Amino acid sequence: MQRMPELLRCRKLRSADVDGSLIGGSWKRLVFAAPGLPDGAVDKNAYVFCVLTQFHRHLKRREIYANASTRWRDPRAQLLAGDAWRTAKPAVLTALSLPAAPDDLLAEHARTLDAAYRAVGGRLAANTAIGLDAEGQLHIERLEALEEPASLIELRRDVNALLPRVDLPEVILEVMSWEPGFVAAFIAASGGQTRLADLHVTIAACLTAHALNIGYSPIVKKGVPARVTASADRAEGLYWRYESQIKTWETAVGSVTAAVGEMLAFRREAYQRPAPGMLTEDFVQVMLAAAEGWRVVYVPDAVSLERASSTLDDEAVRRSRLVAGTWQATWQVLPRLALRRPGLAWQVASHKALRPLVPWALLAIAASTLRLAPCARWARWMGAAQCGFYATALIGWRHERSGRRNRWCYLPYYFCRMNLAALKGLWSVLLDDTGGVWERVPRA
Repeated sequence: MQRMPELLRCRKLRSADVDGSLIGGSWKRLVFAAPGLPDGAVDKNAYVFCVLTQFHRHLKRREIYANASTRWRDPRAQLLAGDAWRTAKPAVLTALSLPAAPDDLLAEHARTLDAAYRAVGGRLAANTAIGLDAEGQLHIERLEALEEPASLIELRRDVNALLPRVDLPEVILEVMSWEPGFVAAFIAASGGQTRLADLHVTIAACLTAHALNIGYSPIVKKGVPARVTASADRAEGLYWRYESQIKTWETAVGSVTAAVGEMLAFRREAYQRPAPGMLTEDFVQVMLAAAEGWRVVYVPDAVSLERASSTLDDEAVRRSRLVAGTWQATWQVLPRLALRRPGLAWQVASHKALRPLVPWALLAIAASTLRLAPCARWARWMGAAQCGFYATALIGWRHERSGRRNRWCYLPYYFCRMNLAALKGLWSVLLDDTGGVWERVPRA
């Protein structure tokens, strides 16, 4: 094996270049007597595969070892020795029910193995279907296939006719009904009770998606609430792609103005503990580090997996508390940040503090459009577009309440619902009614 790279670089191989002891059986014909091979030459490709086959066979037989491999290294090299073995020996022997002196146990195993060999050897002479060649290899005659009797063919046809034609999800649901505790074993990651009314349908759909390796898209069905969580994932996923792009641009010009606590890393000397009662501690920690001169960067290769909220109402609760926590933190860290890093302070104000004001901006746009509509044609067109958008959101709300979901109606409804949640979060800050504790919402 060590000479293999050198031999592969050679254009032609001679018999003297290879180790003939490794070549046996049918490999001799392939290596030394291949069609069109000159006298004394060796078929390089056949020799390479012969060596690799021998190498793999000796590895499987544990006759050679690969020290850098976990599977093929010498297991004896991992055995305890010296003081480590003397310390662990009593507990190991007790756990395996082994005697301290192995001689009697090994002698018993040797007698059992010898008796088995003698019993098998005694039956070889009378069994003409088995033979040994000069090299000691065992050969067994090929078994001829038995013809299937007509009764077996008829039985198979009758059994197939009696089997019901059902889909795989129906089989999964049927099997799940045999053991009620199976569905009860699925609990929310937060430890609370799930709000899904048809949890067993959702579980069966997910098992089907994994069993068939088809993903979640084919199992989503309109009108079945237990199978429409993918739409919530798409809506929230669109938002996070938008956030990721903003963070990429912010990193290019300096520091990002937001962080996700589930994949946030600090240098030890940059970490500062936030004040008690903060709802968004990750945002506060990042801003405190930035105020001290540290640069906060976004790493696109970092991966975090998170399911969407179980329902849009749960997502609205989460978004409301997120807005409240952002405003709460901004009021505390923005003055300090403005004194030391005014440019970053402006980024924080525009990205985090002003975003919850979008609902007020939408109201202002609607009011100004209504005021200008009688005298400006463009205002009438804009007013019609706004009416169409909010009407679509209203249809999305009606669909959501009835258990249906349409992508084109759902996205406007999602946009409006999240902005109403932002208003609620801002109102709770103004009333000093944030609660001081972050409450988890159920996840799908």
